[in-house]
Amino acid sequence: MLASPFLLLASGGLAQNAPKPETTISYRPPADPAASWSSYDRTKAGPLFAEATIEGRRAAVMVDTGVTFTTLDLGWIKQFSNGAEAQPTLRVAATGGTTSAALGPVVELSLPSYDVHRLQTLAADFSGIKSALSRPVDMALGMNVIGAGSLELDLGAGHWRFAPTGIRWPQAATARLLYTPDRYHSYIVIDIEGHVLRLGVDTGYDGGLMLTKNAATITGLFDRNPTTTVASAGLGGIAISTLAVPTKMKFGVSELSNIPTEIEADGGLPTQWKLDGLIGIDLLRQLHAVLDFPASTFFYLPSTEVSQAPDRATIGIQSERKDGAWRIIHVMANSPAAGAGWKSGERICAVSRVERNKTIPQGTNTTWGVSSPGTKLKFKMCDGSIRRLTARNFY
Repeated sequence: MLASPFLLLASGGLAQNAPKPETTISYRPPADPAASWSSYDRTKAGPLFAEATIEGRRAAVMVDTGVTFTTLDLGWIKQFSNGAEAQPTLRVAATGGTTSAALGPVVELSLPSYDVHRLQTLAADFSGIKSALSRPVDMALGMNVIGAGSLELDLGAGHWRFAPTGIRWPQAATARLLYTPDRYHSYIVIDIEGHVLRLGVDTGYDGGLMLTKNAATITGLFDRNPTTTVASAGLGGIAISTLAVPTKMKFGVSELSNIPTEIEADGGLPTQWKLDGLIGIDLLRQLHAVLDFPASTFFYLPSTEVSQAPDRATIGIQSERKDGAWRIIHVMANSPAAGAGWKSGERICAVSRVERNKTIPQGTNTTWGVSSPGTKLKFKMCDGSIRRLTARNFY
């Protein structure tokens, strides 16, 4: 998980009691193989986005293996359906609890390498996700489309792509890629620190590894690393989990480093899905991996590209930019902000920091949350008070 001052996103499964859409998916190999790749910003953890068209209109599509049924944003539906609104009638499981969804329209969808005909969608309010990501999200592409083929992830090299099933990659290590009995969620079976675990694969989760309390205990990952807490935002609201960043971790036949690892919040997605945990983008970007869903195979090798280590929070404030201020969402445990008694809900109107005896005004960005240890920060709160903190490593 990107340990930054931003509100973090973790996706949730959509949905229990949802319709099983009837659709036709056609693989369309590009004339130029290089054109099949979609770009990825390897400097930070974040979800996968594809250039796509929905009903002939360009759209921002988040490719999310943690979503069961492809879901449209209610705002997009209202904008392009003559003002018609889908009425929520379903309860769906998501990070932070449950939320409402509706039966969405049947649409024509064009993706890189795939054409999807008569896709029945669900509809949900994506306003919280869009705020967390600070970008548009018109559709969450789910496993009812993604699972028809393969997904190749070479995020360290800055790209990923859809691919047909039947990949052959003899140099790669493999793990079983299976579905839960209800076929709502996919997971791999792999050894973590000498213990075989069932881990959901969730490309909508920008963290590294999330474990149940039992899995965290048996792997011992939290026994030998300092911890803090972190907030994640999903369709169901905010969930608070425990976070550590192990220096080394055994993942199957590979050794990975600095993987942000969480213990799920009570009733989190791993428990809901009856799994031992989830792996997300911040782990996957240390691998070159292929998820061949029809062939039930997860191929992986350590990435040959040097992946930038995730930024570490040094102040301990997670916030969202709203109405010209930063509203505090969560104060991370054991942080400078926690030690000074800061609270969720407080609002920051301006920040400046002194680094190497130079004062740096911050404008509207939040890079101050990952300032170098020893940096002194001055906060002007929206109630008119002035507060000061010094950045330090705390997990």
